[in-house]
Amino acid sequence: MLAINALKLSAKYLGYGLLSVINIFNPSTIILAGEGMVAKDIILPVVIDIVKNNFFKMHEKKVQIRVSNLGDDAWEIGASLLAISKLFEMPLYEEQEDAFAAF
Repeated sequence: MLAINALKLSAKYLGYGLLSVINIFNPSTIILAGEGMVAKDIILPVVIDIVKNNFFKMHEKKVQIRVSNLGDDAWEIGASLLAISKLFEMPLYEEQEDAFAAF
């Protein structure tokens, strides 16, 4: 019972964090992934309840909260792909250096 209460408390904090993300960025879908989603049956209802019953509930933002099917290491794959994509971007300072070459 103590572990379930700890999961519900962490789900409460996750819900308030997601609520801040929703109010700032207004996403249409939020995908949760990682090892914590093993307990999605305990975590998800708490998160959804907090998101639905918030200060801005009168504006009826429709946000879907889903759990990723990619497994526990989905965040690792996403982080590595983000790092790899940065390798192939043109650096901003090279573009700026060419812009000042005319002066």
